[in-house]
Order: sequence, then structure tokens, then C-alpha cells
Amino acid sequence: MDKLIAGSLGALVSMAAVILGAWLHGVRERRQWRRDQMLRAAVDFITPTRYLLNHYRWLGEEGMNQDDRHERRGRMQNARTAVHLLYSPPVVQLMEELVSRLHETTPATASEEFDRTQEMFRDLVKRLRVELGGRLSTP
Repeated sequence: MDKLIAGSLGALVSMAAVILGAWLHGVRERRQWRRDQMLRAAVDFITPTRYLLNHYRWLGEEGMNQDDRHERRGRMQNARTAVHLLYSPPVVQLMEELVSRLHETTPATASEEFDRTQEMFRDLVKRLRVELGGRLSTP
């Protein structure tokens, strides 16, 4: 009888260890998936935003290839949606302020205003990095 109890207890402990291991693996996979999505959203926002910011300033809306501009704004809009879903409200608010400033940036924009927009862009990149690094530990 003692062997039956010991065997049953060993089986229960083993089963609990397997269930706990599977659960922890699932948690880790979800965290990695979320981090990957956050990274993709950040890159997908930063890349077209930097391009548009530079070209609005240097070429102006009329000097740009409009098909290219619309494509990049579409990519930026898709990334904005992902940022809204994945990042904290302060990051989202800074992103929206940057987008508003981007729409107002032209070759006629004062140098101080353009520098402020550039600084806002750099702040956003820093905050995106902090949230990416602060949410998950590396595997």
C-alpha cells in the first residue's frame, strides 16, 4: 500500500511539474510574441515617419513623389494603429503630437519649429525603446 501511495504521489508531482512547465512556456511565448509585435510596430512607424519628416522639410509636399508619399503615410497609419494597441497612453500621445507636427512641416517651417519636431521624434524613439526593454526580459 505504501508503494501505491508513493507511486501515486510521484505521478502527481510529475504531472504538476509538466503542467507548470507548459504554463510557464506559454507565458514566455506570449511575452515574446508581444515584444515582437511591439518592435514591428515601432519600426513600421519610425521608418516612414523619418522619411516623411525629412522630405516634407526638404522638398515640401508638392516636390515629393505623391504615390510614394501616400504609400508611406499609409504604412505610417497602419503602424499608428498598432502603437495605439500595444503601447502606453503617454507614448501614444507623443506619437499623435508628432504626427500633427509632421503634417504642419514644410520647407517654410521655421528652423526652431523643425528642430522641435526633430527633438519630439527622438523623444518618441527613446520612449519606444524604454517600453520595449522594460516589458520583457530576454529569453
